Amino acid sequence: MTLAQTTSSTGLTVRFWGVRGSYPISGPQIARYGGDTTCVEVRAAGQLLVLDAGTGIIALGRELLVGGLPSSLSLLFSHLHQDHVIGLPFFAPLYQPEVTCYFFGPNGPQGPFRDLLRHVMAPPYFPLRLDDLPSKQCFYSLDQTGAICWRPGAGMPELVDLQRQPPPADALLARYFRSLAHPQDGALVYRIEWQRRSVVFATDIESDADDGALVRFAYKADILIHDAQYSEADYRGAIPKRGYGHSTAQMAARTAASAEVGELLIFHHDPTYDDAQVEAMEREARRNFPHTRAAFAGLTIHL
Repeated sequence: MTLAQTTSSTGLTVRFWGVRGSYPISGPQIARYGGDTTCVEVRAAGQLLVLDAGTGIIALGRELLVGGLPSSLSLLFSHLHQDHVIGLPFFAPLYQPEVTCYFFGPNGPQGPFRDLLRHVMAPPYFPLRLDDLPSKQCFYSLDQTGAICWRPGAGMPELVDLQRQPPPADALLARYFRSLAHPQDGALVYRIEWQRRSVVFATDIESDADDGALVRFAYKADILIHDAQYSEADYRGAIPKRGYGHSTAQMAARTAASAEVGELLIFHHDPTYDDAQVEAMEREARRNFPHTRAAFAGLTIHL
């Protein structure tokens, strides 16, 4: 499959580069959906946003080298579990001195976001340190709730309080809140908005453990990208996955229906599921929410 770079400067474009959870896999049994872990590209308002840095980000980086590097890009992390950061050391733009990388992510009990992310690239786990790379780097720690704003013509993104500082109508926004429906420190959920179009990115969330915050946050979004790692059989089976911080396809579909979103993309597929199993989960979700697709590597959506 050829993954052509999206270059349109109008509208909002979403592209999936990695759709697996837990760990990457390979083999003919997953040829349709792919085996790389979570990475989603969003382009809008001339900005490149990268949601999580699983192994899918490696192919994105190679594509950017071929198609033309942007002068800046923003990496938005939901949390720092390994399957969401494992591709970062191999992301080609980090090694280019002409590129500025803006990093956004949550603090944790172990320290501030910047220090936690540095552990991803540091001896003895990796031969290079993040600080040693030639790209320019800026770090933003995100609180429990808030918004990131990219203003037209501004040199860099900024964190804003939307109640005190309404952004201009032509600004690109990424609202966020921290869901605690995932073990330990939870995960950030993002809602990216541009010209009345919106996409919500909700990975590593167990919808039935959520208090309705995601439904309110995703209300009327054009696209809801929702964790759907487990089948109902695995979730409620002999070794139940309840409490692991992931949803079933039916949970995602119920959330999508309650939030009245335009389309549901289920993803973060379990690495033990082959193409047939993922397709079966897609069919199950459609019983509760007909406008459902199972995300696959290379899927591109233009809004």
